[in-house]
Amino acid sequence: MATQHKQKSTSTDRYFLDHLTRLGLDTAEQYRDWCVEHGFNDKLRKSARQRDAEAAHAQRLAAYRQLLRKKRDARRQTDRLLAIARGDLSERQLSDSTQQGFANAIRQSQCKRAPLTELLKHLLRERADFLAGEPFFSDDDIGASALEALPLIAVHANAWVRPLAAWKPKPRSGRKQFLSLLHHLFVRYDMPAFFDKVWFTGFSRQANRERRWYVRIGSGENFRKCDAPIPYTKKMAHYFLTAPADATVSEAIRWGQVLGLGGSPQLAQAVLHTRLRDNFANDDFWITVIQWLVDHPLPDLRQVGPIVDYIQFQKFEVAYYYLGENRNEAGPARQPNFSLRGRTADSLLRDVNRWHAGLDANAVFDVPTWDASGIGDFDHLDETSDGAPRWWSIREICSAKELVAEGRKMRHCVASYATTCVRGDCSIWRMEVETAGMHDKALTLEINPATSTIVQARGKYNRLASNDERNVLRLWAKQAGLKLGNYA
Repeated sequence: MATQHKQKSTSTDRYFLDHLTRLGLDTAEQYRDWCVEHGFNDKLRKSARQRDAEAAHAQRLAAYRQLLRKKRDARRQTDRLLAIARGDLSERQLSDSTQQGFANAIRQSQCKRAPLTELLKHLLRERADFLAGEPFFSDDDIGASALEALPLIAVHANAWVRPLAAWKPKPRSGRKQFLSLLHHLFVRYDMPAFFDKVWFTGFSRQANRERRWYVRIGSGENFRKCDAPIPYTKKMAHYFLTAPADATVSEAIRWGQVLGLGGSPQLAQAVLHTRLRDNFANDDFWITVIQWLVDHPLPDLRQVGPIVDYIQFQKFEVAYYYLGENRNEAGPARQPNFSLRGRTADSLLRDVNRWHAGLDANAVFDVPTWDASGIGDFDHLDETSDGAPRWWSIREICSAKELVAEGRKMRHCVASYATTCVRGDCSIWRMEVETAGMHDKALTLEINPATSTIVQARGKYNRLASNDERNVLRLWAKQAGLKLGNYA
């Protein structure tokens, strides 16, 4: 009778019930069994010190079981990755996103199974720290993992300059381990940091081309001998390797060209903020423009962008001529023989300013509307520094009249992009923000659909985006599957 009373009083004891919860148990009977199993006294009434010892034991036991689960899961992951590499498991048979990404990379790269399996086995034996499938770069513009890059490395197995078996994961961080693997397999000499990104830029023809450049330059070949998109001099090839670490390969090519022509790093940065950053069409003409900019230093390098837009509009953009009755006809560019020969900086800037002021009154109104890009709109609510609600919106511009109104309001020449939008070579967007009933324009955005990249983001008078605006751009880019360009 006394024993039953003792059990009943213990079962209603708040401290005892809390102790059961700490151990993950429900009843006094379960507690007695647990104590016997783990070598503790099975009495119900115990001191706080005794209960703390039991709780500590339970925590150690839970940690050990979790470690076992992790090891078991790791073994399963290893087995499945090897099965995927060998071709024993297809993408359709997988539910894990990391494994699906790996299988997709194998299919897209069309790599041979044998070198990939050899590579993966070695990395698993060496316990490489970069096989978890996490995005290699922390920024939002590049999301591929080191695991997904392995098939691309295997594609170039015949170009490895050192034996795979000799690689050891000396650095502690997975990121540094992967870079050391790249340099061990492909690089005889120094490789600029910007080039490492080519293993994470997808499977397009241009991405494959840039990886071939990486392999050739890593083996000691000069970039001049690669199939570069523009003619390159020895001096340009030297400066190509000095491009900023955050540049893309296309931007590095333009960087090397500007500096090789005698331009300053500041001028190169200004050119990278224009449509010339990664567009090499008609470069036999544009190189004369860059040389002119080198020979005619501008007091304000922010004028480089409007100058490039003005020249593009006059020399290359199709002109639309109104024929009446809501009909228009595409004709030749306004000045197809445009040249900078004999022009001074002052005379050119006067022409640019006149053109800019008259954009809303010229034939740009006769450009037809164009189809939307298919990229989704964006809305985001946050707070100002003083806690006031702030509503951001991003919307696409799909008519010439909207484009002209945007340029007029923002005091820049976005209206000149109308025919480029008609061709589908870019899409233009407006970012606006509403705070305390005040509705303001924030940025005008340009997206390159070929690379899904936000390549320009400009505020009024071509100012650069603020930190708050760039944070919103990152959120939109992540939602829409876009990359945020380095010089946007």
